[in-house]
Amino acid sequence: MASASSHRAAAIVRDSARAHRARRRAVKAVTSGPASAFAHLTAMGIDTDTAHRYAATLTKRAKALGETPVTGLTVKKRPGKKGITRTRSADLGRKKRHRITPVALWTRAQITAALHGYQPRDTAARERFARLALTA
Repeated sequence: MASASSHRAAAIVRDSARAHRARRRAVKAVTSGPASAFAHLTAMGIDTDTAHRYAATLTKRAKALGETPVTGLTVKKRPGKKGITRTRSADLGRKKRHRITPVALWTRAQITAALHGYQPRDTAARERFARLALTA
């Protein structure tokens, strides 16, 4: 049986690998064209947890400025449908486990405009967004 410290170390490695994958996906999405607010924040160097927290706020700010996003589609897992369903074909099972939902895709200029002058209450996030506004 593994020790608690080795479990902790394995969890840290898993989390960093997951964050690295999310960052890489976000950079690819942003460079290929309009992307989600989360992808923009992650590509700008904000960690994934903070990006998830502020993506909806950024979307609201962009819409308040009168910006209209491009509508794209994304595939999301349905809650409770994590296992393999027994169906005639694997594709049908995949359709049952996943749903296609619309997502708002923003350009870099729209996100930069929404970030301009934004002051979140959290001081650490405020400093990060101020640095992003300077570099953007």
